[in-house]
Amino acid sequence: MIRASSPAALVVVAALLWTCASTCGAQQTAQVDQIVSEYAFKTLLHHDGRKSLEEFRGSPVLVHWWGPGSQTCLAVSVPHVIDMHRKHAKDGLVCILVEWQKMPPGDLPGFLLREFPKSRCFATTETPFRIEGGGPDQVPFTAVLGVDGTLLGYGVTDFVVTQCDQALVAELKKTKSGWGRSPDAIKARALMHGKAKYAEAGAVLKAAEKRGVPPEVRDDFDGARRELETKLAVGKRAVDDLMKEGRYVDARRAALAFQTSVKGDAELEKQAVELVAKLAEPTAAAELKVDEALQKLLDRVGVAPRNEIVSALEDLAKKNDGGKVAVRAKACAAGLTATTKK
Repeated sequence: MIRASSPAALVVVAALLWTCASTCGAQQTAQVDQIVSEYAFKTLLHHDGRKSLEEFRGSPVLVHWWGPGSQTCLAVSVPHVIDMHRKHAKDGLVCILVEWQKMPPGDLPGFLLREFPKSRCFATTETPFRIEGGGPDQVPFTAVLGVDGTLLGYGVTDFVVTQCDQALVAELKKTKSGWGRSPDAIKARALMHGKAKYAEAGAVLKAAEKRGVPPEVRDDFDGARRELETKLAVGKRAVDDLMKEGRYVDARRAALAFQTSVKGDAELEKQAVELVAKLAEPTAAAELKVDEALQKLLDRVGVAPRNEIVSALEDLAKKNDGGKVAVRAKACAAGLTATTKK
């Protein structure tokens, strides 16, 4: 079990608990070694189709509370989390940056673009849970959820660069090798979470069901089946969700990934082909080209002069006025020209 980085830190967090009760609203309370209750985010930047804690099952999740008024957050903890995501997202790690100091939700995208232009972490102003007796009540604050949604630990300051790293490495191994009590569930989890092979995972579960699942592992087996159902549901809707947000490059990536994951299942392959075909429709294809241009501009943020990027973004938005990507380009330009308040 991992708790706060020091007894003193935990005392400080506990002493401030009443503040959270009065300012955070009615949030669910989580306990170490227990599964955190489901929470669906209303707004989650950089999402890949997954927008709830349940949909992150199978991936270890690092939830990091931060604030623009904390130099420790801006100089140390947030850059460290961004670096962790850069290194381990391909292995299944999910990093969620939760802005804690009451920034207006509409200001968050612009702030992150100005201060952390290379960040691809999930980000929100919503706190998905509090920790019983432990916060978050100050920043930086970090909590780690295991692959099954269990709260493994939490802490402040140095916790993010010490103990949580160790916990996440252990959980990433489970993502790759699977976990559970049922041998079939373990194998299916390794396939769906570790290799993104949904059709093969489904075949394993179907074969096991046909043979007969032992009663003592039925709950674990059914849990794996629900995880697969969630993976498939997210994969099917992600393309539409991303296109609605004007994220056509991400939508294409999601469609191709889903198509690869369901090879071997004729019905799912047919659905995947339909998803890919949506990106080839005239309107979507045109938006995709604009989004590709937008991505090239955003990749230059932090490298090229800011006024040059802003001018190019405004020009892109003007030339493609009326399109969904144009709306994003305009918002990015506004975000880059806004004043950072810390």
